[in-house]
Amino acid sequence: LLGAEVIRACNRLGVLVDLAHATNPVIDRALEVSATPLIWSHSALTDTSYDWRRSSALSRKLHLDYAKKIARRGGAVGLWALRSSVQDSPAGYADELLRMVDAIGAGHVMFGTDIDGLGTLGVMSRPADLRAVADLLQARGVDEKTLRALCFENYARCLRTAIEAGRGA
Repeated sequence: LLGAEVIRACNRLGVLVDLAHATNPVIDRALEVSATPLIWSHSALTDTSYDWRRSSALSRKLHLDYAKKIARRGGAVGLWALRSSVQDSPAGYADELLRMVDAIGAGHVMFGTDIDGLGTLGVMSRPADLRAVADLLQARGVDEKTLRALCFENYARCLRTAIEAGRGA
């Protein structure tokens, strides 16, 4: 009950809600009550079922079914730069972004956060390193619209929608 009220308050105040680290039941309830798109700021997708209470790398990944639910509600999912999730390189990060695009659509994938919070576990150490990923995607022939969506527009759309809802727009 309290969580639903927090989501509604965030909607009224123009706060973008980030579901990262939420459990599946929390995601379901948040999607049910939110009047605006929600994001999952950082993770990788998995199609492996798991129990979040068990210690494993999977406990930090977002199940594909839930990524699709977030996308259907207009939200976006960010890819983090954890080595074990992106094949140990910026090129692996680009590969995983494109896999996510195939899975949930270009309008719902974004560069993820925690780039500078992963330490030696990350393939990139600062947000500026994402430029190399954008260059790799462009060199692979990713069209301008998709590139812009991944790099900033999907996140910006979700944030703008949340802010406008808070203004009563």
